[in-house]
Amino acid sequence: LKLIADIGLVGFPNAGKSTLISTISNAKPKIANYEFTTLVPNLGVVSVDEKSEFLMADIPGIIEGASEGKGLGISFLKHIERTKVLAFVLDASRLDFGIKEQYKRLRLELEKFSPTLANKPFGVLLNKCDVVENIDEMTKDFCAFLNLEAQKLNAFDLESYLGFLHPNLTSDFENSPNEQSALFVLPLSAVSALNTHALKFVLLKALQ
Repeated sequence: LKLIADIGLVGFPNAGKSTLISTISNAKPKIANYEFTTLVPNLGVVSVDEKSEFLMADIPGIIEGASEGKGLGISFLKHIERTKVLAFVLDASRLDFGIKEQYKRLRLELEKFSPTLANKPFGVLLNKCDVVENIDEMTKDFCAFLNLEAQKLNAFDLESYLGFLHPNLTSDFENSPNEQSALFVLPLSAVSALNTHALKFVLLKALQ
């Protein structure tokens, strides 16, 4: 049975997906510092305000080769086929496996498994930003990598340019790693709850 959720969190093991869903929803997943803590998808209802809520799924961590069945790969990928919007959760704190490389490999696994899945609307979450000294520079660089121009999200009272992004029309869009533009790029910290409240509104808007 394929899971139906509004938002599907996609990322490598230890990216912080379980912590994030436990922070912003009513889900209480098992959390530990080792790979494949999550063996089945966790579902959580995210309440934005009195009138609005949506369903979020924490999809178990993808590994390279998931589209070929490595690990629990194919069963994991099937779970996200019916989600409406994908949120790539990248670990901004990793020095050995940068956010660009994480993003490229995740997209590659999705594209190998299903072009339909790879073409779903998506956003990018740069998690663990509270332990990264140069997060502003990292975010700007990542936005440039996606051919996006960072803009302030005044509606959610975010202090920096952490929000909805629009294609930078002055750049060569043919060099973009994917045909579709990210709906948002948002640095956050699931552990310290930095920007997680704003994330609820960002995701709600992405679904509209």
